[in-house]
Amino acid sequence: MIEIEVKFEISNIRKIQQGLKKIGAKKISKVLQQDISFDDENETFMKQDKLLRVRKEGDNVILAFKSKKKKARFKEAEEIEIKVSDFKKTKGILKRIGFYPMGEFRKTRERWDFKNSEILIDQTALGNFLEIEGTKKEIEEIIKLLELDSKKRSSKTYHELYKEYCKKKGIKFHPRYIVLPK
Repeated sequence: MIEIEVKFEISNIRKIQQGLKKIGAKKISKVLQQDISFDDENETFMKQDKLLRVRKEGDNVILAFKSKKKKARFKEAEEIEIKVSDFKKTKGILKRIGFYPMGEFRKTRERWDFKNSEILIDQTALGNFLEIEGTKKEIEEIIKLLELDSKKRSSKTYHELYKEYCKKKGIKFHPRYIVLPK
């Protein structure tokens, strides 16, 4: 499956929530997400813009593989996900077959549905972000409906945003990072 998305850094979550209600979007959930990315000792996945991730979201645990495709206006990635039953055991299996945790990222995620698209409000240690996932046409429609400035969209991953954050704050960046929630 190809996932298509864009991100916007947002300063006013309440305004976005009100806009989502106004256009008829439905709030589905709000949960703490914990993502741990894995790579081999040569950081092969990172060098190839690939990601192996275990995500814990409430009682759900998902193992995912992503392969990013370079696009300026949209982030497009091949995504393969499978639900697994145990977060700790999945991490243990990955370690035993030669993968190490390269990073942990936690966020509070609010999930909204609109037509066939998913709209996410993420509260992270890096700031607050709105993520829109769907077809390119649907994403553009939502951007217009929410009156977002299309020039401020981003196709960057949270890993890339963290790297920029470190540079801006004068923090030494290393790909094996841990970012905790606010």
